[in-house]
Amino acid sequence: MVSLKYLLMAGLASSATAGLAKPASKPAASISCNGKAYTYEGLAGFGSVKSDARDQYGDSISIGSSMAVKNWHRVKGSYKGTLYGLPDRGPNTNGTQNYAPRLHVFDITFNPAPGASVAKPSAPNLEFTYLRTVLLSGPDGKLMTGLDPDFTGGLTYPGFPTMPAVTYPGDGFGGAGPGDKRIALDAEGLVVEEDGSFWISDEYGPFVFKFNARGRMVTAIRPPDALLPIRGNQINFNSNTPPVYDPEQKPKPSDPDHGRSNNQGFEGLTISPDGKTLWVLLQSAARQDGGSAASKRRMTRFLKYGLKTKKDGQVETTYQAEYVVPLPTFANADQATRVAAQSEIHYISDTQFLVLARDSGVGRGQKDPLSRYRHVDVIDISTGTNIKGPKFDDIQNGNITVGGISSPCKSPPPQKAGWFWFHADLTRLVFLTSSRHSRRGHHPCAAVSIHRLQHQRGAREVQGR
Repeated sequence: MVSLKYLLMAGLASSATAGLAKPASKPAASISCNGKAYTYEGLAGFGSVKSDARDQYGDSISIGSSMAVKNWHRVKGSYKGTLYGLPDRGPNTNGTQNYAPRLHVFDITFNPAPGASVAKPSAPNLEFTYLRTVLLSGPDGKLMTGLDPDFTGGLTYPGFPTMPAVTYPGDGFGGAGPGDKRIALDAEGLVVEEDGSFWISDEYGPFVFKFNARGRMVTAIRPPDALLPIRGNQINFNSNTPPVYDPEQKPKPSDPDHGRSNNQGFEGLTISPDGKTLWVLLQSAARQDGGSAASKRRMTRFLKYGLKTKKDGQVETTYQAEYVVPLPTFANADQATRVAAQSEIHYISDTQFLVLARDSGVGRGQKDPLSRYRHVDVIDISTGTNIKGPKFDDIQNGNITVGGISSPCKSPPPQKAGWFWFHADLTRLVFLTSSRHSRRGHHPCAAVSIHRLQHQRGAREVQGR
């Protein structure tokens, strides 16, 4: 059984007023998927990072795309670990900018508060201590950029595929400078290896990149041809998010004819505990699979890659499998059917995964203040068909919405996620989520990380039920 408690983080930009609720006599919610039970127990705690926090380079801190926690361990009555937080492509309210992609590193401490209740909430009990920031660079050591790829073609290095790139004038922010051409990255998913190296999934390509512990790219995985964005029979990585220095720099047509939709690339990334398989999930359906309509972008693609470390230390990647995952649907304020695109995935077993799915463009400050879908769902691919192969991966065809595909099973969601950081149990887990802001509205719950907790006698919030 997987048993969930919530460890609430009320956004990265503000303090929270919620507290720790004692476990109920029975679970708040429970489900089962193909014989595996999942239980949500209750709220466990919360914490936040100050809205004016700055990294060592003077930029504001965000961990809104993804996170990973390593070295999780118990110290007396507390739990400690190292949190790696991945920002998105940088501020883009008025257009994308020459923001250097990066990874923030924190020490975190979780202090259980068993006496807290709704009537008497505790103070924040998840503490963050900023350590450092790692800037991301290409194979040549040159910093990458959050700018939207342009139409001048990508960049290629020996041993690497052609990657999304942009040629920008001046400093890339609208000011004076020498200009340059750099690899463009819209960072979304994160996996951190034991040696400190890490994988990041990207929306522009969509690609998956590996970086060494110092942030230099060492591997790039190009997706199957069917997922590459095609306009006018040409690969065009632009996502129709013009740079701040040229708001009129827009692609024609605005959306790809084929492949990933704009800003709907490889959002979810996870790895098996043995480090031998890497899994990546497209945020919603590719254009040819229904992605051209908000009500039809349900059938997305889930890819499996085998990882093997060679004698020279380099990682060999092998594309092994591809599955169809039906995303959940909901009715919006106008009672129109919409698809809840996914923001994160987490490995449970070779056949079951957690998927963080949500609506968007709603909440405080938006026309519709009510969020209608913020769930952690369970998917099971044990009965799914491996569709890897030319029939569905061809660059011009590859339509999975016809042809008799057997889709994976989809179980009911365990519980609405909302703003929550989760506290879960496989003999106790901590289940962390984060949030982010963008010009498309507030997007709570964009990242997930799960970690074990030991039993603690007498501490009801850890014991659970």
